[in-house]
Amino acid sequence: MTDLSTLDASPPSTSGPSPRRRWLLIGGPVAVLAVIVALVVVLTGGDDEPVATSDQTTTSVEPTTTDEATTTIDEATSTTAAPTTTSVTEPTPTVDGEIAAQGDLDGDGRDEVFARAPMGAYTDGISVYTVSEDGSTEPVILNETPAVFAVGASVRHSAGLRCDGQTHVLRVYAGESADGQTYAVTWRDLRLANGTLTEVGTGSGTAHMGDALFTAAGSFDSSGL
Repeated sequence: MTDLSTLDASPPSTSGPSPRRRWLLIGGPVAVLAVIVALVVVLTGGDDEPVATSDQTTTSVEPTTTDEATTTIDEATSTTAAPTTTSVTEPTPTVDGEIAAQGDLDGDGRDEVFARAPMGAYTDGISVYTVSEDGSTEPVILNETPAVFAVGASVRHSAGLRCDGQTHVLRVYAGESADGQTYAVTWRDLRLANGTLTEVGTGSGTAHMGDALFTAAGSFDSSGL
C-alpha cells in the first residue's frame, strides 16, 4: 500500500515545455522577422539613390541642349547680317564715234578719251577729248581746231598714233612708199596741256614691211596710257 504522505510531498509533473524554452521558441522567429524587415528597409533605401541620380542627370542635359540651339541661331544671324556693297556707275562720256581708249595723257589726274570713227577706205579717224568731273567732254585742240588723227595703212601710205602717258605726248606717224615694201616714215611729238596739243619734237626713219616701225606707223597704240 502506497504511503500517502510520500505522494503528497512529490512535485507535480508538467506536460508542456518549461517557461525558458517557451521564450526561446518565441524569440527566434521574432529575431528572424526583424532581420527580414531590416533587409527590406536597406533594399528599399538603396533603390531610392538611383532615382535621385537619374533626376540630376536629366537636369544637367537640359542646359546643354539649350546652349547648342542658341549657338546655331547666333551663327545664322551673323551670316544674314553680312555687309553688302553698292556699285556706283560713272557716267559714260559723250563722243563722236566709238570709244577706243581712255587714260590720263596730260597727267592732271583725269582721263582723256580717244574715239574712233571711219575716215576713208583704209583709215579711221581718232579724236581726243578731255573729260570733266560731271562726265561732259571737250575736244582736244590742235592748231585751233579739234584734233583728229588718221590711222591705217595702204600699199602707198600709212598713218599711225601712239600715246605716251609718261611724257604726256602723242606721237603722230606718216609713211610713204614707192613699192609697198619700204616706207619713209616721219613723225612729230605733240604734248597735251590744258586741252591743247603743242608740237615738241620731230623725227624720221625707214620702215620695212612687218617691222616695229612699220606697225607703229600704221596703227593706234594706247598701251602707254
